[in-house]
Amino acid sequence: MTPAQTNSPTRPLPRDRALARELLGFFFPIHYQLGFELEDVLRQGMLSRQQATILWLIHSEGGATQSVPRKRVEALLSAWYEITSAPITKALRALHLPPLELVRIVEDPHSGREKRVHLTEAGKRVVEAMAREGHRFALELVRELGDQEIRAGLRFLHGVVHGLGRVREIRLVKRSEAPRVTAAAKRRRGPLTKAGQEV
Repeated sequence: MTPAQTNSPTRPLPRDRALARELLGFFFPIHYQLGFELEDVLRQGMLSRQQATILWLIHSEGGATQSVPRKRVEALLSAWYEITSAPITKALRALHLPPLELVRIVEDPHSGREKRVHLTEAGKRVVEAMAREGHRFALELVRELGDQEIRAGLRFLHGVVHGLGRVREIRLVKRSEAPRVTAAAKRRRGPLTKAGQEV
C-alpha cells in the first residue's frame, strides 16, 4: 500500500472515526432535548410546534414581503414532522383565523393557482417576541462560557451548516443515480421468498 493510499481523504483515520463517534453522541441531546426545549420557548404557550415553525419559516425566508409560497411550507413541514397535508392545512387555518390571525393566505400575484402565506402585523409582533425569548434562552445556555469559546462554537456551527449543504447535495445525487425498480419490473421478476429468491 502506498503512502497516498494510506492517507486517502476518502478513508477516515482512526482519530477521525473517534471524533465522528463523539460528534454523533451529541445527536440525541441536541436534536431532541435542546431542539424541543427551544421549540417550547418559541411557542410561548400559545402555539403548536408546527405553528411556531411556520411563523419562524416565514420570518427566516420571507424577505422584505415576509411571505413564502404555501407549497414551501407544506414541503418542509411534511419532511420535518413526517405529516400529511391535512394537519398542515389545519395549522395554517388556525394561524389565519381568529383568535390568532397571525398569517394571511392570499393568491400569488405571479400564479393564480399558487398561494402565499404572509405574516400579519400581529404575526410580526409574535415573531419578534419569539426572537427575544430565543435570545434569552441562548444567553442562558452559554452564560458560563467565555467569549472565545462562544466564538469558536459559532465558527464550528457555521462549518457544520456548510457541510450539511454539501452532504445534502451528495445524497441527492446518489438518490437520483440509484436504479429504480418500476412496478412492471417487479411483476416481471415475480414474487420473492423470505430469503429473497424468486419462486
